[in-house]
This record gives sequence, C-alpha cells and structure tokens, in this order.
Amino acid sequence: MANCLLTWELGEGLGHATVLRPMVEALLEHGHTVFAAMRDIIKSRRAFARLPVVYLPAPFHLAPGTQVDRPRTFAHVLANVGFAKTDELSTLVSAWQHLYDLIQPDLLIFDHSPMAMVAARGRRIRKVVVGTGFEIPPDQYPLPAFSSDSEPLSQQDTCHENKILDHINAVLIKLGVEPLTQISSLFTGCDATILATFAEMDHYSVRKSAEYWGCWPNQGGAPPRWPAGNRLKTYAYLKPFPNIIRLLEMLRDKRLPSLVCFDGPAERISRYFTSDIVQVTDRPFDLAEIGRTCDLAIVTGSHGATASLLLSGKPLLLLPNHTEQAITARNVACLGAGLVANPKEFEHVQSQFSELLSRRPEFERAARRFAQKYAAFDADNQKRRAASIVLKLLAN
Repeated sequence: MANCLLTWELGEGLGHATVLRPMVEALLEHGHTVFAAMRDIIKSRRAFARLPVVYLPAPFHLAPGTQVDRPRTFAHVLANVGFAKTDELSTLVSAWQHLYDLIQPDLLIFDHSPMAMVAARGRRIRKVVVGTGFEIPPDQYPLPAFSSDSEPLSQQDTCHENKILDHINAVLIKLGVEPLTQISSLFTGCDATILATFAEMDHYSVRKSAEYWGCWPNQGGAPPRWPAGNRLKTYAYLKPFPNIIRLLEMLRDKRLPSLVCFDGPAERISRYFTSDIVQVTDRPFDLAEIGRTCDLAIVTGSHGATASLLLSGKPLLLLPNHTEQAITARNVACLGAGLVANPKEFEHVQSQFSELLSRRPEFERAARRFAQKYAAFDADNQKRRAASIVLKLLAN
C-alpha cells in the first residue's frame, strides 16, 4: 500500500480541503495511508470528518511582507508569500523536503502549494495539482494579468516575474535540480491537473484549451433550519470584518430570515448581537441544500460557496476581502448575477444590498442562466473522476 500526502499551503477557506475529500475517500478505501500537511488543521478535520487522516502542519510563510500592493499576476502573489527572497524560500522548501523524507510519499496532491511544488521538483513521486483558476495559472510566459485587470502588463511586471523565477531557480540549483524555464512549469510538471472551476469563474480570461472540472459543494454540513418569517430567506457566509455587526443589524431590521455562517468564533458575535430572525453559527451548512432553499446570499467571494450558489441560480451580494475574492466577485458581476460592495464601507454595503433587493428578479434571471447552462453538471461524477485519477496514478 502507498503513502499519499496532501498539501495545502496558501489561502484560508474550507474549500481548500473540501475539494480533496473525494480523493481522500478513494485512497483510504483502497487501503492507502493518507497524510495531510495543511495550513489549517482544524478546518481540514472538518472537511475530512470521520476519515482516518494523519494531520501535519504545513510549512508556510507566517508573516509575509507586502512586496506588491495590488497583485496583478501570479508572480506578484508569489512575491507576497515568501518567494521574494532566496534565503526565505530556501528555508521553507527545505522544510517541505524534510517532510517528504519523513513520509516517503508515493503520491503528492497539491492544493495551492507552490513551495511544496518547488520542493517536489526532481523527486520521482506521482503528482496531482488541484485548484481554482487563481491557484493554477495558464502555461504562459510572461504570466498573464488576472481577468480583473484591464491594464496591459509593463516591462517592470516582466522583470519582477524574472526575479521570482531567479529565486526559485537559485534554490533548485542549490538542490542539484534542473531549473525552470518559466514559473508555470511548476504546474505543467505534474502528472495530472484538476482545474476545479467553471470557465465564467476562471481568474484568467486568456486561458486556452483548458478542461474545466467545475466544483463540488460541501455536502457534509448541517441542514439549514430557517428562522420563521415570510420574507426573503437570506444566507450569508462571512469572515471577520469591521462592519459585521452593522450588516447583521441590517438583516434584522429588514426582517429577512437569515442563516449566517461565520468563519470565526461565533460566540464573539453573540455577545454583541442577538436576534430571533438572524441566526449566527460557525458550523458550515450543506451548501447544496442552502442553494435549494434560500432566495439570495451574501458571500465574501470565496470560490466554492459562490459557485455552489450560482449553480442554484441565486443572486449574490459579494464582499471580497482580498485579490482572489475580488476577481471572483467581478466575474459574478460581469455575469449580471450579483453586485459587489466594499466591506470596509458599510454605506456601500447597505446601498448595494438595497439595489440587489430592488432588482432581484433581474439578478436572479442572470444567475439562473448560469445554472441552466450547467444543469447537466454532475458533481458526483466529477468527484468519481478525480478519485479515479489518483488511483490510476498509484496503480501505474
């Protein structure tokens, strides 16, 4: 039997682990041992509930400096998470290599783990990369700008990318491994790629000949039990931000029966806010069932929740916290299925939500067009395909 190692290095959402669950289930059913080096072990345990996974903390840059204020390419993202200095990159790559030496994996499954991918170069291990468009850039040089950026890339952007590539190659050469010709070679060097998104939600508008796998929502959460009321049922998936209490008060004052999944300690919220019509919990809900029963939703722009609700044809208000979510939010707005608001400016949140309510039929029609386009999408079949890929790689 084989040793299999999952890695999750960057990003915060539960979806980074959720997308891996069907592969974990298949590996365990066939008697393989599954190790998980995860950025957030607590969230990973929720995603892999009741599965005998061996958890380890993932090496990652604990306090990344902001090298680029407004990331426009994947190279800018790498600069902000430890790739801007050769010595820091070398230290973290070394930590990943020690982990590989300890586990001796026969299979690596990467989720948003660029340093772990650098560390795996030159090792005779089967490799699978899984992720959204943001996490798996197109195979191009120079790397293209994200789809939210209409400005052409400059020579300075290309020079910056070359510097990041130089840092990576300095580490690889030190390890006696062949250097990369371009950053995207990290991804093309894997045995299989699972691009878990839809074309309309891709963070790059220039990707060519890609196979989009779609995504599968979290079906392991609690079933929704909506508060009493005959107005629009509103689902919210929120992370901590300064105006969260005011947003909850807005839902209460509008008398909208609301279920709020708070990605943080919900007991802190309950100290300042109580309501019979707005319920707050830190336990995830079954997103498929949420999509079937809610009328509209407020989300951060996290990929999994956004995609799941669009597949259910629900209009969205999006409150992005960072670049990846901002691009997702813009893509939804371009579909006409929702509106974007700045979570730091409550008046903007309030006005955008009021507009969403007043024009809800229009946004709902656009969301339903997306849902109808993918009406034949079979998430269970895609999960089986993903499981089949990893099993075949081990068999070979």
